[in-house]
Amino acid sequence: MLNPLVKFKLLCPETMLTAEIVRRALSDLEKAHGDLLAEKTVLEEHFQDTQRRLRELEVQIEAEDRESSELGIHRHRLVQQLQDERQQHQKDLAERDFTSDQTRKKYQGW
Repeated sequence: MLNPLVKFKLLCPETMLTAEIVRRALSDLEKAHGDLLAEKTVLEEHFQDTQRRLRELEVQIEAEDRESSELGIHRHRLVQQLQDERQQHQKDLAERDFTSDQTRKKYQGW
């Protein structure tokens, strides 16, 4: 039967290696999470800018629409394009959130 001190000395390098692996995994997770949060922030800012621009364009279109009936057709086309862009940004944000959640879940399993 091995002395408890001998057992400890034998297990210590293995424990230290496991701890180092866990520290590295945590560091990688924190970096990936930080990167994803930064990317999400940039996308949200871009989305907000796009929404602000959309409101400005809608106001501009309404003013010009009063001047000409022809502008009604153009307004519809622009609104549709801007709505498509808004939907694409919402999809991008949802995809980033999903990726972030998946990354977090992956590393929480450690």
